[in-house]
Amino acid sequence: MIRNLRILVIFWSLTLLFLLAPGNVRAESWLRAFPWFRSTESSADLAFIKGKYDKAMRSYEQVYNRLDEQDERKNVLALKIARFYMLLQQNERAVDYFDRVFYAADTLMGVGDVCYYIDALRGRDENQRAEVIARHFAFMQPFSRNQRYLNTLFSLANQQHYYRRGDAEYEVRLFEGCGPEAEYWMGEWNGKPFYAVSHGMIQDPQKIYYHRTQFYSMRSQRPEIFRDIPRELQSGPVAFSDDGKIMVATKIIYRNKGRILKPGVDKSVFINQLYYSVFDTLRGGWSDFIPLFNYQEGVSYAHPVFFNAGKSLMFSSDRPGGYGGMDLYMCYWDEERQQWGEPVNMGPEINTEGDEVYPRIVGDALFFSSNGWEGFGGYDIYRVSFGHNIVMSGTLYHYPWPVNTVFNDFGMFFDGETGYFVSDRRGAAGKDDIYTFNAASTPLSSKAAVGVSDEYSAMVGNLNLVKGLLKTHTSSIEKEVKETPVYMLPESGQLLTSIYFEFDSYRILPQAKERLFQILAMRGFDDITEISVIGYADELGTPEYNLRLSEQRANAVVQFFKAERARPRFFPEGRGQLHIPLEDYVSPASYLSLDNKEVQPPRKPLTRKERIVAYQKARRVDIIVKKKQ
Repeated sequence: MIRNLRILVIFWSLTLLFLLAPGNVRAESWLRAFPWFRSTESSADLAFIKGKYDKAMRSYEQVYNRLDEQDERKNVLALKIARFYMLLQQNERAVDYFDRVFYAADTLMGVGDVCYYIDALRGRDENQRAEVIARHFAFMQPFSRNQRYLNTLFSLANQQHYYRRGDAEYEVRLFEGCGPEAEYWMGEWNGKPFYAVSHGMIQDPQKIYYHRTQFYSMRSQRPEIFRDIPRELQSGPVAFSDDGKIMVATKIIYRNKGRILKPGVDKSVFINQLYYSVFDTLRGGWSDFIPLFNYQEGVSYAHPVFFNAGKSLMFSSDRPGGYGGMDLYMCYWDEERQQWGEPVNMGPEINTEGDEVYPRIVGDALFFSSNGWEGFGGYDIYRVSFGHNIVMSGTLYHYPWPVNTVFNDFGMFFDGETGYFVSDRRGAAGKDDIYTFNAASTPLSSKAAVGVSDEYSAMVGNLNLVKGLLKTHTSSIEKEVKETPVYMLPESGQLLTSIYFEFDSYRILPQAKERLFQILAMRGFDDITEISVIGYADELGTPEYNLRLSEQRANAVVQFFKAERARPRFFPEGRGQLHIPLEDYVSPASYLSLDNKEVQPPRKPLTRKERIVAYQKARRVDIIVKKKQ
């Protein structure tokens, strides 16, 4: 029996040596189907999760090199490797693998992949090549209608028109505490401002999560409170209520419970979860940290800030039922139940199909960053009026250069008369850095929307509202800050704007007319020869009726342009009802007071009134530069 066993061992050893012989194509093909070979990628996933990044990347590349060129898995794995090199801030290697996917299977690349690809090229000062890559996707879906991608494209094509126009209204300086690590968050504890620094090797290009965070004082010594926060919860922003009795901390976890997400899905590898603790005055200490919301696989909660005297919390999340990407939400503290209520989406006045992150409420202004609104490229900083805890329609303000640039600018914070924000404009030299700016002699947060000129307020139809609020505001506006206009040269297939209609109506609303007048005045508009005007309706009503209503909306916009003697030829088209998902829909914040008794959790099924609100984005007309046949 021993002799037979020896024979078997010798036989399988010789067989294995034969299979491993160089050039044995059939054997290599067999090995690829062998479970050991397939498990190499899983082992690399585990190494990446444990922070053994060099080992993980070597394993991924080993698997990649063994796959046939015709094997579809090769391109999928290349995209995965490119994403991970972006996380590791290795632009050279990321571009190498993005190139392979781009030339072999560009349809695998999502909006995020293309934007990161372009960022990596710009990080290597290959701006011309980055523009070529960007234009390659210009007429593909969903790129041609994705504002994040369009901002990136226009920042490359028309950078000289996009910012640095005229004299800068702000003086921006690098914060003296910045070093080679990523400084990315500012907060306040008991009147003491602090900032967060990530010491991890990886850095999320989407700016959602950070590794290995430490907190430092912006003035003197580090606040003592951080000694009470478990180390695993010091992985992102920390927020404290005004009375110092509630804190919310961030924990980073892996999106798919230990398995790396497949590259076919344009999502991050990690997610954030928020935990809160309440100070027990009798015991003289903090309670155990409890998850703010029940765990949902693949859902991230991040960037918490308190407002309403600590009774309400605002944060960002990609939970189901939003407008796309990360949206801003709010919830309130239930004193009786001693827990947080259900999240409420802030609605379309703020949220887009892109990402809205890093909210900050100061006085009666809400600051946030977005890559979904029209801007310079990457994340830009915006502000809306937030009087009486309601988002005021038509008050969206985009900060001019040098606050916003073609890079990522986010995380607004104020300490007295000094403003702070975060930007990666220094590139690899500084990762994310904190910058300070002046022109904050009155906090840019008042009811009068400080920082917005009367001219701009009138343009958005908000002048009377602002003047009325001025009567109750004690501070005076001593310096008028004018908005820097942003112009883009229209191209074939470009979405110029979308305007929205009331339910069961094709009447053009006053704010929509203001937007159409802006389009008429836009540089390059008269040079457009043909424009498509495409109308939509919601799903309430019969398909036949909605088709007719969508045509009426398109024709109404065309008649407006003709009445203004616009030069282009217009091609109206009605496409009938447009499906808007209603999963986990909750009423937008603009329809709710923040009084605890009035904010209700989502109800299912939705009432007709709620459905009308939910379908708001479907009742629209898209105005698009007509594509050449």
